[in-house]
Amino acid sequence: MAAFCAASLSLAGPARAEVRAPDGTPRTSVTEYRISALDKLSITVFGVQELTKQEVQVDSTGQFDFPLIGAVQATGRTGRQIAEEITGRLEAKYLQDPKVSVSLISQNAQTITVEGAVTSPGVFNLQSRTSLLQALAQSKGPTNRADERHIIVFREIGGVRRALIFDLETIRRGEVEDPPLQANDMVVVAQSKGKAAWRELVENVGSFSIFALFR
Repeated sequence: MAAFCAASLSLAGPARAEVRAPDGTPRTSVTEYRISALDKLSITVFGVQELTKQEVQVDSTGQFDFPLIGAVQATGRTGRQIAEEITGRLEAKYLQDPKVSVSLISQNAQTITVEGAVTSPGVFNLQSRTSLLQALAQSKGPTNRADERHIIVFREIGGVRRALIFDLETIRRGEVEDPPLQANDMVVVAQSKGKAAWRELVENVGSFSIFALFR
């Protein structure tokens, strides 16, 4: 599914954005799509043919190389955010008042995995915005043996696997945000087997970096 995310930017004034679907009609929801590994992008630097790339593929580490500025991190970011970074880095050293657009031209398969103490574990399609609660609903919810205070989401960022632990009850009560998931995230629901089992799970998670926020 191709969609268009464009940011026409001038650092001398406020950023302007135009978002359109493939048929040309405006569609603001496209700005919410976050790029995943192996997605293909089209990048235009207006008026600079040498920097306009009709097809750029995000690699398996979530990055792509762009002329003059080198590696650009793409996964987990919107087209607008990528355009802003390219604009800033070009303006800092190479161009005056550059205008950049980033278009999504092909999308890698978007899936998430839900495992552990859920009724129907498996791999599920990622919709335009899928939250942690929605992912658990797709798996028909935690079982009666689930430890709902310890829901772990694994995500690869910059080639490093990271994890965050959520308390499901605080999300349901609205005390913390129901976090949005990204393609290739893995949700693991711990089983309630007492403190010893929880310590073992934490030790396993400890081999990864624990991070505080999803954005």
